Amino acid sequence: MGEGLKLKRKISFGVFFGSIALIVSALSGLIIYPLLIKSGSKEIAGLWFFFTSFSVIISLAEAGLAPIVMRRAANSKVDGTPQVLADYYMLIKKSFRIVTMMVVLICLTIYFSYVHWVLLENPKIFYQGLIAWCFFTGANILTVSNVRNFYMMNGFGEVGWDKVTQIIISLFTVVGYFISLKFGFGLIGLSVVFFLSAILYTVTSTYLLKKFAPPEIFLIEGVVTRNDIIEIFKEGGQVLILSMISILVINKDIFLVERFSGLTVLPLFSALNRIQGIISAVSFLIPQMILPFIAQSYAQQDFKKTYKLYWQLVVLAMVVALIICIISFFSAATLIPLWIGKGNYLGNSIFGLMLLFSLLVIHHNAHSSAIISIGANYFMWPAIINALLSVPLSIIGIKYYGIEGMLIGNIIATIFPSVYVVYYSVNYINKLKKLQITT
Repeated sequence: MGEGLKLKRKISFGVFFGSIALIVSALSGLIIYPLLIKSGSKEIAGLWFFFTSFSVIISLAEAGLAPIVMRRAANSKVDGTPQVLADYYMLIKKSFRIVTMMVVLICLTIYFSYVHWVLLENPKIFYQGLIAWCFFTGANILTVSNVRNFYMMNGFGEVGWDKVTQIIISLFTVVGYFISLKFGFGLIGLSVVFFLSAILYTVTSTYLLKKFAPPEIFLIEGVVTRNDIIEIFKEGGQVLILSMISILVINKDIFLVERFSGLTVLPLFSALNRIQGIISAVSFLIPQMILPFIAQSYAQQDFKKTYKLYWQLVVLAMVVALIICIISFFSAATLIPLWIGKGNYLGNSIFGLMLLFSLLVIHHNAHSSAIISIGANYFMWPAIINALLSVPLSIIGIKYYGIEGMLIGNIIATIFPSVYVVYYSVNYINKLKKLQITT
């Protein structure tokens, strides 16, 4: 009874600060997007949105380690042996040194293969863009390298502190962006604020890990072999493939819009994309807090609890997503022009298709995230099929039918793999419950 109460308190803590983080993040977007769009240069606004769209690609440097770090933290906590905890920490520490090098490599590759040529097409802001990209790269190095701290904390059951940090970062960023734009610091000013927010993130996450993680991970020297590092990256590689495909499918739209519609349309599409992100984040607010406890209950072989938490996750995610999508669709034509300016809303046909795609992806992810968190299946083949269908269909769609055609291509490509993922997940969790009953 005491353990159940403690779990509810931790989830409640995470949900409370997660809710505040979402509100702060949403309000930040409501302030930042119109500021950028109305700043006087849609080219600069479009270029900054273009830069920040690469953040998700750069995050691939994590090599799919996020759920692995969380699950192994849960397992090491269940074991409780000081040396096991210390070995775990050393493994994650060394693994993320490799991750840091990968961030640098990805940023250099993106710049010389793509960003450099986009800047050449906009010679008036070339040097601003170059300096801004350097600060942007530095910020991503710090953020991706230190996100491990929150993955470990979540795995240990200390959920919600990443949301507390998100609140601090969001407030700092919106104030910094406002000052930068008000005093005309332009693209360089935005990138400096982004870099300073990454420093703040690094300091905060490091402090919180030392405060809340089991003390053994710092007091005892962990032992890690080369094979241990290879093994964790091998396991993470499956998640990495899934993440790469997911990012490709969802974020390729930004690059297609930039190529086919131009930098001036990109901020308007990015604004709607931002709403998609908020809907997804709100829908997974409570479910995200449940995931570490699904991993822990599975490690303890309490499959009845795993089953219960699984369905709580799925139902909560979908109910919240449906409510928000319906409200968003019917209020968009009135509220979005008030937000980003009259004449800047791309229309109900585009936004409606984006919301439909969001519902499909949220339903898919609600089922798969729980299964991935316990390491039962990483759903690589459905993801690969999704990508193979999505890329050509969306390219053909935007080329001949505009942004609406691109979005319809995304939806068609996602339906078939999603049916398999949901069927497998439900079937697996039902078998798990029966296994608990028989044992």
